[in-house]
Amino acid sequence: MARTHCPEFFQNRSPVLYADEILGVLLYAPLPKPTRLGYQILLGKLIDCNPDKYVLSQQIKTFDMSSILMLHQFGCAPGHVLLIDMKGVTFTHMTKINPIQLKKFFVYLQEGMPIRLKAMYFINIPSFMDKLLALIKPLMKKELLETMQLFTDKLDDLYKIIPQECFPSDYGGTAESISELIRRRNENFKVNDKFFVDGEKEISDESKRVGKPKDASAIFGVEGTFKKLDID
Repeated sequence: MARTHCPEFFQNRSPVLYADEILGVLLYAPLPKPTRLGYQILLGKLIDCNPDKYVLSQQIKTFDMSSILMLHQFGCAPGHVLLIDMKGVTFTHMTKINPIQLKKFFVYLQEGMPIRLKAMYFINIPSFMDKLLALIKPLMKKELLETMQLFTDKLDDLYKIIPQECFPSDYGGTAESISELIRRRNENFKVNDKFFVDGEKEISDESKRVGKPKDASAIFGVEGTFKKLDID
């Protein structure tokens, strides 16, 4: 049902037709080596730091596309880790966040997304991180909130959790560089254009639902509170 009622996330996903939006602003890409526990790592960061080009719905779309393709190509894993590099993120980026879209995303992430999220690690934390946390914490269940850890630009403590060799060379690791990750991600997305376009058809037909069809307002609420989201 999330795919039906969140077209801003789940439609127009062709990396060929929408290359600038999907490939030009943000990178989400799996790192080649897992953690010691076998968790697959998905790195996320800005490619273009111009806040005028930042759109939250496009970030969510790119994140979901990267995650789903990772599952398709890597298969199941004991768990997944999000490594979010906030270098280049400004307060202007935060002011462009759409609260309703943010709420939709956290419902999808916690109730419907088919990844086993074990941890969220944020690095290069900006000075306004407390304001961002104030915005997202009310949307997070206790279990998700407990997976989140913040790190400064010094990664020594994070290396104790994720082996240093797992990191791209830009972070002092031995894995391929960020520029190479971007190149490979772009190529991989474009080769799998049909995979993404076909996925747009995977939506529910609310006209066939037994009982009253559900619309977005019934699921997410117009006052800003969520009701339970049923994921088909």
